Amino acid sequence: MSTHTQTNKIINRMSKRALLKFKRGMLLALDVDGHRRTKKHNALIAKRYQGAKDILVAGFWNGHDASCCLMQNGKILAHIELERYLRLKEVHGDALYVMHEYMLSRLGLDFDDVDLFATCYPPSVHEKYSSLYRPALDRIFFVGHHTAHASHAFYSSNLANSMILTVDGGGVEGRNFGATGMYVGDEQVVRPVVPIMPRPNIGGVWSRVTRYVFGLQTGGSGGHQAGTVMAMAAFGDRTRFEERFYRAMTVDNVEAEARPPGHDWYRRELFIPIDPVKDPPHPYWFDLRELADQDSQAKLDIAAGFQAATERIVQELVERLFELTHGRNKQLCISGGVALNSVVVGMLARNLSWLTDLYIPPVPADDGLSLGAAQYLTHHVLNLSMRAVHDPFLSPYLGLEYDQSDVMTALSQSSRPLEWRQCDIPELVSLLVEDKIIAAFHGRSESGRRALGNRSIIASPLNSEMKSIVNEKVKHRQWFRPFAPAVLEEEAGEWFESGDAWPSPYMSFVLPFKEHVRDQVPAVVHHDGSARLQTVSKKASPWFYDLISAFRQVTGVPVILNTSFNDREPIVESPQDAINCFLKTSIDYLYFVEQKLLVTEKRD
Repeated sequence: MSTHTQTNKIINRMSKRALLKFKRGMLLALDVDGHRRTKKHNALIAKRYQGAKDILVAGFWNGHDASCCLMQNGKILAHIELERYLRLKEVHGDALYVMHEYMLSRLGLDFDDVDLFATCYPPSVHEKYSSLYRPALDRIFFVGHHTAHASHAFYSSNLANSMILTVDGGGVEGRNFGATGMYVGDEQVVRPVVPIMPRPNIGGVWSRVTRYVFGLQTGGSGGHQAGTVMAMAAFGDRTRFEERFYRAMTVDNVEAEARPPGHDWYRRELFIPIDPVKDPPHPYWFDLRELADQDSQAKLDIAAGFQAATERIVQELVERLFELTHGRNKQLCISGGVALNSVVVGMLARNLSWLTDLYIPPVPADDGLSLGAAQYLTHHVLNLSMRAVHDPFLSPYLGLEYDQSDVMTALSQSSRPLEWRQCDIPELVSLLVEDKIIAAFHGRSESGRRALGNRSIIASPLNSEMKSIVNEKVKHRQWFRPFAPAVLEEEAGEWFESGDAWPSPYMSFVLPFKEHVRDQVPAVVHHDGSARLQTVSKKASPWFYDLISAFRQVTGVPVILNTSFNDREPIVESPQDAINCFLKTSIDYLYFVEQKLLVTEKRD
């Protein structure tokens, strides 16, 4: 059986009978009565508000990577991730409470000012979280997990029509629970092509392998370290373990669902009963863990084979979706946690020559579910034209704003004495050329996992030692972890293969550097000659664009090393967070962009 046929087999198996059998066996699925009540509830809300104007919609998500957002007439006013405020990575939490305490109060609004709410969890799950939930029940619209992912991708893309692929570790969709979704978007409508599928479960296997083969964190306070595995893959043999991982994600459900000892946390968080007799730990991954511990090259080969299998499956899914939609369009949006695998995205861009558009939203993982739920309610249910609400580029800078008084208060309350002075871009460039490491704090924070200039640590890419310095002294992580190059958008084609064909404003694509320029920027070139690039435009980020332009004028290189402003913690949000992170690392300077303040620790 060909590999493509294997993926087709998975999709074709999703008959009504098979789907019903699967539904009945899922512990997380809604009961029939609960599902019917939810549908009736949604229908009443849709009828009541159809055609209404000036609607203020709040989206929220209480699961891991909890978040909330606010939209008015389709325009995103703000989006905040709970981890930024609670300072705990990938935190579950009461998003309604955080919305009330941080977002609404700062915008001069109250809970009662919100017309409608949208979320993904069913009512039974929310009742354990918020005292604010029950009074607002008649204003809450419930959206399926994968529908929210698909909606955030499509409605953010500004495409008139598109195929949509959602790939993650699983989520509730009506009475079903699945890990892979296939949709189409056509003007205002997002609709499924096939029922949500339990397999391929790419995200689920990535979580298990990351934790149980490599011994890395997958969720919780340590965050998800799947990116470490992705970085390791560049050093290994892609063919040695590819078939085993391909089977685990597509064929053998025992393999895909294997839960070695220690995986009980997953069940406890989702309130799933644990029966050690009926559900004993499965040793499927034990041999790989032992091999990885004993043989360093085998460990790299495992990572490489895992990445290769992932790329193969995702490409098969895209090709099958293209067939199922009869090739009517050549645009593709991808969302879900697996969309953060920028190597996969770059592979699709290079391998699928028929693609005319490939879009990854700024927040593709579960922290984007609040946005997707609100966008689905706004555009699909209330039928507000998405053409009327935003330009082709969705700004990723959706956090809250901080003014001069916030900055000065934080500086005055620092735990250690600080000093500061005025500083302009030319001096910043001089410091970068001198190999100084600078943390930049600017405007509204970026939504999502990637810093795009507003909460960034920046450095010169010219020094081959800079990657090791930042990894060791600032980020405190493995030596091989790469850093992203931020490049002027109009220069990307001169530095990257296909760089002019695939702009990457949200750091979505890993592309190869052109061979003749790699030696100029060694600090941002990965082992295989690639990089996860960020293309920077004047419109999207004026100050960051001006900084890189000034750096080019001095060095001839339109590229700066960019990584998130954090140290094994959520990306900094407030001025106080920025100062705290600065003081506990070896960052040379902290720069507040609007105030033009260059901050250092005061020396006696």
